[in-house]
Amino acid sequence: MRRISTITKIMGPEHGGRSRTICEIIGSTKVHGGLIKNVNHSTCSVNTKGSGGPCNDYPPIQTMTACELLIKVADSQVKVASGTAWPTSGAIIHGKSLEEGCVKVQVDKIIESYGDLPVHAVTKTDEVETVKDIYHAVLQWPRYALKLANKETPSKSTRMDSSHSSPQRDTTTNKETPSKSTRMDSSHSSPQKDIAMTSFYYPPFVDNQIPIHPFGSYTNMLLSLTPRQIATNPTEPKFIDPDVEVSLSILRKKGPKYNKILDLLSGLYGDDFSILTYSLQGLYPDRVQFSVPYSEILQPLLNGLLDVSIIRWFAMYFYGLPNNSNCVFFDPEVIKDSNVQTNPVGVIKHIKEIFLHHKEKEYFLAPYIKGIHWTLLIIDQQAKIAYILDSLLRPSNNDNYPLISIFDNTLSPNKYTWIPLKCNKQKNRWECGYLVIKHMHEFVVSIQHDIYSRVWTMDKIVLVDEIEKMVLKIIPDLIVNEFKSRAGSAVGFSSAVGFSSAVI
Repeated sequence: MRRISTITKIMGPEHGGRSRTICEIIGSTKVHGGLIKNVNHSTCSVNTKGSGGPCNDYPPIQTMTACELLIKVADSQVKVASGTAWPTSGAIIHGKSLEEGCVKVQVDKIIESYGDLPVHAVTKTDEVETVKDIYHAVLQWPRYALKLANKETPSKSTRMDSSHSSPQRDTTTNKETPSKSTRMDSSHSSPQKDIAMTSFYYPPFVDNQIPIHPFGSYTNMLLSLTPRQIATNPTEPKFIDPDVEVSLSILRKKGPKYNKILDLLSGLYGDDFSILTYSLQGLYPDRVQFSVPYSEILQPLLNGLLDVSIIRWFAMYFYGLPNNSNCVFFDPEVIKDSNVQTNPVGVIKHIKEIFLHHKEKEYFLAPYIKGIHWTLLIIDQQAKIAYILDSLLRPSNNDNYPLISIFDNTLSPNKYTWIPLKCNKQKNRWECGYLVIKHMHEFVVSIQHDIYSRVWTMDKIVLVDEIEKMVLKIIPDLIVNEFKSRAGSAVGFSSAVGFSSAVI
């Protein structure tokens, strides 16, 4: 049986799948090349090997856009959730760029009947394996498996037959359940599909100038175009991160100390929703560049869970303090537990590089995250002793920290003794990152200079008020330091907030 091409199915039998005709006219099989000059589309190249899957010339997402998340079941792409897609330019998650071909998505609702379906490989993490795990999460999702709601442009008649119900919503859980039938009455035409679900892309045209008919002569349509017939894209509104807007509205009500910090952050971030910063010269063999989202630096002011990018930023800042003489930090992004499990060779390489690069140093600090829990490991290279500072009230067990076995294998044949220390403890589940910051700071500015008399000797529950006091003291110093590294001077900023780098 003769195979019918996709183009024939879409464009009609008169085309016969001969896309070559288009190539001869515009010099490219891509619609955005050749004659069509005024349509501004940043496109992704086809990626058959990338973990995000193919990204077939999708126009960029330029504003926060409602979307549907799809997963292939049998031969169909089914909607498993809905949410909001972030702009494709510069989107990051946990301080890292997205996988190629992926989009950052905030999930607002899931369809419970698909809750046990496994998510795409690029979306999987230690905490996210199935659809039910993505509810209210912010994650990366393959672009080819997204349907943008605002790209579904109804034709003149899209009324659904009253005999067929629309998807029902559970008002108690805010989750969607599929209705018994969503088939549209055959007397009414269906909406045009989102570009993610088609094999070609129509550029935007000025209304009523060129009638687009999917079964007309596509070649003749292309030949009839002139620059004035192509709509100019309106100016896109400034992107506003909803997480930032909500956080700022809450923090502005918390008093003048918070407002001073927000003013500093506004000067640092401007209209950007993330900034790029660098590791200090000499901390690592090569300088590391990474991004810090605006939404994440606000979390310490809101008692939120702390992202890797925030702990990383603080570790690099502490390394550069003038009273640090003998401490160095491993990169928490490299040594995090997900890398320990999936890329132990890379973790070992980083550990060896740091020991070799700082062989004159005595103390090596490792802020380590497993799941959502932060722990601080401190290695005393001269004494061949390593300390565990875990803010959870639980019995000590080295198996809780897989990074320890990586250190043991890397440092062999030297035998290090791992000692759990009494230290600051958390009362709730969110404080661990703050206590790692507190422990790092206390060790750098004080304990390293007389470890045997100053080291922590008792378990102490740290209250919320103490954490708030610490945050209000140390966040401004971090921001001022960033201004100094960018502009060479931050005169006026430190005095404006009235904080210093005293021991917390």
